[in-house]
Amino acid sequence: YNGQGFEESLEHILKITLSESKRNTDVRRIFSFMSELLVNLDNKFKDAKAKELMGEESEDLMHPLLKNVFNLLEEWSRASSYTVRFRSCQFLHTILTYIQDHGIGELDMNTYEALLEVIEARRLDVSCNVRVQAVSLAKFFQDPHTINDPIIAGLCWQMQNDPNPLVRKTTVSIVAACEETIIPITKRFLYDKNANVRNAALLHICNRISPRSFTTRQRIMILKQCFSDPS
Repeated sequence: YNGQGFEESLEHILKITLSESKRNTDVRRIFSFMSELLVNLDNKFKDAKAKELMGEESEDLMHPLLKNVFNLLEEWSRASSYTVRFRSCQFLHTILTYIQDHGIGELDMNTYEALLEVIEARRLDVSCNVRVQAVSLAKFFQDPHTINDPIIAGLCWQMQNDPNPLVRKTTVSIVAACEETIIPITKRFLYDKNANVRNAALLHICNRISPRSFTTRQRIMILKQCFSDPS
């Protein structure tokens, strides 16, 4: 990467890729390759900056190419095309997953805030598939140690009010286990009409919530539901 025409070429490729239908399975491989490329460039950029500044703070926290891609995806997440909105959120999720697993350092504040705006807007998208991707993005930004965390509050609302069972199931699966989420998750297991949502809620309860977090009455209700659930 030398900056000479590369960004324009990458943007052109992205425009084509983001327009591909959901049925095209090759898109995921393209996103994985691009994410690895972008995060590796960003890691090298951060290493070089750290050696150059020797502990001093820098305003340039991210490689310019990665920052530009984030800006493009934030813009395209508002596109009129459902497919472009879906793919934009999907690619953001792939990049953030790779950063979580292999990245160093952090996002700059402008990018962080822009991604929060993407999540807030797209989790209310008219398309349930876009909402699923937005909820999956929210996983990276929730803070269970903060009281009344706005991301967790939004996810609790989503799991209780979204009309689509896949969105509710995804939300139940990714939301953090904390005091604010125990009751909404338990309600999804006890009262949700969709068996897949109830199963996801039960897995969350069994794997991520201590039995001591529930009152005796709540434990009895959960056990009764386990034995009587038709699914």
